[in-house]
Amino acid sequence: MENANILLINTPVTSPAVPSWNSAMVAGCFSGSKIKCHQYDANLDFFLNYALSKKQTPYYWEMIKK
Repeated sequence: MENANILLINTPVTSPAVPSWNSAMVAGCFSGSKIKCHQYDANLDFFLNYALSKKQTPYYWEMIKK
């Protein structure tokens, strides 16, 4: 088998305070093989770039005031 690349994606369904170990465990299973694993944390990306963004902050502030 030739060298292969795979992308492991952690989906945005959990709290950003507790990262998922699932993708790290899967990547570890491929350690030492010809398969290169790349990981993308969509959960962290969602919270940093959407839920906790400066654009959303005024909206949350208004909700808190109410």
